[in-house]
Amino acid sequence: MKLGNKGFTVVELLTSFTLTMIIVIFLFEIVLELKDVYVTNALKVKVMTTNAIVATTLNDKLKEKNIINRQDECYNSNCTIYDNTGNWNIEISNSNNTQGIIIAGQKIAMPKNTTIENADFSIEYLYDSPSNDNAYIKISYTVKSKDLNEDIPFNYIYSFHTDYWAS
Repeated sequence: MKLGNKGFTVVELLTSFTLTMIIVIFLFEIVLELKDVYVTNALKVKVMTTNAIVATTLNDKLKEKNIINRQDECYNSNCTIYDNTGNWNIEISNSNNTQGIIIAGQKIAMPKNTTIENADFSIEYLYDSPSNDNAYIKISYTVKSKDLNEDIPFNYIYSFHTDYWAS
């Protein structure tokens, strides 16, 4: 009775182990890349959601007020609005290492590890006709992060009527 070799040779074992390791390394790289894509897209969605909250808050705040005064002042990252109830600010805040937008005392924080740059707040009075909207507020800034592939811009314009012609 003749017994056959039923085992693997050392070369066969090393070859199969090497091929298995190459496949595992490629799969590991794919998992790491997917994790990076997930983190980037999750942060982008958070920033875009925060920008939508800023726009909605500005719309609500500006709609409820009757902006009647031409003393409004806007500088790079701060805007003071005078209305029938007094004055209130729109500004960029960097308190406690968290950047955000403050609208009439309400802070809307940007996600962690982001910065707000290139802020430009302005208000323009057009004075073209007493029956049309004759002023607008423009707010723009860019949100940046090392975790984002690209900068996320925010641009907001609100046109309104002032009582310029009544004064």
